[in-house]
Amino acid sequence: MDAVFSVLEGSASQPQFRLRLGEALLRSADPGLDRASRRRAAELVDRALHDLGEPQRYGTLFVIEAPGRAILRRPVESEAGLKARRAGLGLVPLALETCVRSDSESDMPWSLLFGFL
Repeated sequence: MDAVFSVLEGSASQPQFRLRLGEALLRSADPGLDRASRRRAAELVDRALHDLGEPQRYGTLFVIEAPGRAILRRPVESEAGLKARRAGLGLVPLALETCVRSDSESDMPWSLLFGFL
C-alpha cells in the first residue's frame, strides 16, 4: 500500500486523479487497507478536495492559525454526517483529534498517530 500512496501523494498537480483513486480505495473491501491506510486515504481525499477549492469530507485537514497554537479545522462539506463518515473509516473522534493537535507543539505525521489510536 505504501507504493500506492507514494504515487498518489506525489501527483499533487492532479487533484481529480487523487480524489477518484482515494475514494476508490475507501470504497474497496480490500482487507489490506488497515486503519492507518484508511486514514491516509481520507487525508488524500480531503487534500484533493481542498486543492479543487471544495470543502473536505472527513475533517482531516487543520490549520495552525498562529504560533499560539490556535488549531482550526478546514471547512467540511456536511457537518451533519461528519461523525458517521469518520466512524465508518475507523477515524478517531474529531474532538479527540482536535484536542491532541491543540496540545502538541510538534509537526508530527498525524496520519501515523491517528491511524493507530
